[in-house]
Amino acid sequence: MASVKQIGVLVRAGYSREEVADLKVGDASALIDQVKSNRWKRLTPTQIEARQAKEDAVESKAMQAAVLEPHVVDKALDELFEDFSPSEQEEEHDLRSGLHFVAREAKSVAETLGSVLIGYKKLCDHGKWLKFLTIIGIPERMAQKYMALAAATMKLTSSMRKALESNGVQFTTKITAIDRRIATQAAEMAESRLQQMPNPNPGSDFDIGPSLSEEDEAEIAKEVVDAVRPSKPEPTREACLTRKPASPSEEESQTAKDERVSKMMEDIQLTPEAAVYSVADAIMIRLESFTLPERRTILEQASKILIEQGFIPRKEESTR
Repeated sequence: MASVKQIGVLVRAGYSREEVADLKVGDASALIDQVKSNRWKRLTPTQIEARQAKEDAVESKAMQAAVLEPHVVDKALDELFEDFSPSEQEEEHDLRSGLHFVAREAKSVAETLGSVLIGYKKLCDHGKWLKFLTIIGIPERMAQKYMALAAATMKLTSSMRKALESNGVQFTTKITAIDRRIATQAAEMAESRLQQMPNPNPGSDFDIGPSLSEEDEAEIAKEVVDAVRPSKPEPTREACLTRKPASPSEEESQTAKDERVSKMMEDIQLTPEAAVYSVADAIMIRLESFTLPERRTILEQASKILIEQGFIPRKEESTR
């Protein structure tokens, strides 16, 4: 969990304690870095969108340019890891050999790179991990995609992977959480069945052990896919953002929405001393459950309350 000091910094920057109380230390540090780059102020929605667009552009450029050929700068990496113990340096040396291999080879590079990055992630603390990614020229979000892909495929046999792919599982850097879950459960089910099978060559000097046939793996793949994947496809982000015409039932529920707004305003209309804090609380936390038009209505009514109670000067007063 975030430290008291981290929470204090974020609260002074404009966040509420409820928003940051459950953050992990690493997430809080990343948020503090954003605040620091914005003169210790909370980023506005416009700034967040601009930052996201910039990150997307960097990621796209890296993907098109050299993401499959990371820049292995030995001198810079030596300086970064110079404080490692001898055993850690030896482990890093082995990992770097894999990194050099990835830089040279193009085939199966996505999964190989993901496996190498998983090793580095375990070896580094959060700060050193981000510096490492900067040195090799791979954005953090992209590294997460490669690691997710590698984690999903590392325990699968080639025949099991083909069986899953024939059932619609896509092993790419855009692998979904559902497909990752399918791959994990398929590997676990296959391992469980292998443990239940008798040894075909007991007492033999060549104890190869039991193995599943392609038919068995195809059966497991279909069983897991049918159990995990929802019957209806998940809505895409574009579909969620597209506003559909209101159905009769939705139009009838407008009364309920109006009641929610009225109840919200009753909560805000407290004593004059508490009015400002109630509105701030609504903006920071309670408005999250409302639609954008409802938020606009609430804020307009809240502004009228603050003007009537003297917390905000009227336009004619402010222009004097």
